[in-house]
Amino acid sequence: MIGTWLVQRLGAPPKSELAAKAEQVFGGGMLALKPEAWKLLQEIFSIDYMGAAEFEFGTIPNCLKAMAQDHDKLQAFEMVVEAKYIEPNWERTRTARTKRGSPRKKQPVHPPVADRTVYVLCRSNDAEEVRARIRELATNKIRLKGGSCFPQALDPISEYDGRTQGWLELDNGFFFFVDKTMWRKTTALLTGNDPEAKPESTVAATP
Repeated sequence: MIGTWLVQRLGAPPKSELAAKAEQVFGGGMLALKPEAWKLLQEIFSIDYMGAAEFEFGTIPNCLKAMAQDHDKLQAFEMVVEAKYIEPNWERTRTARTKRGSPRKKQPVHPPVADRTVYVLCRSNDAEEVRARIRELATNKIRLKGGSCFPQALDPISEYDGRTQGWLELDNGFFFFVDKTMWRKTTALLTGNDPEAKPESTVAATP
């Protein structure tokens, strides 16, 4: 695997057809995704505008095409990112203030940073290194072209922290999510298999 530099943020699917079209036009026009690709992807997630040319001009569709071509090599799995690897949300240290700007007498008390489950889709040969990269991204140790918001999603304090729910690493081609449904649907789209479907051999025969 090469170094990680481009990580595309992914959000919840657009809530309406109008929102979907707006995403395609404002910020999404340079991604070079075909209409049919937009339709498939927006049923699973939205694509954040990253504000840099490196994410545009076919970078995303080329990455997805390469992953789809390697569909038989892809592996879906869950991993636990332990609290010690998660950079604490900066909101924990921010002083809450009144509307007039003075510090509030009663400051919010936040629960401690906790272990989080992350859902991954990558090439099998890359799995161990992908686990390590995800921990580094959670610790904010990797310098990226655009902010990932990954540590904040792992330690959400505000409503905004939950806006980003998935990520596509574009340099090597792997997905990771904090949302299980997005992971399952993405895996099914690229491999044809639901990662949580039980093998037929484990299903009890009907008498």
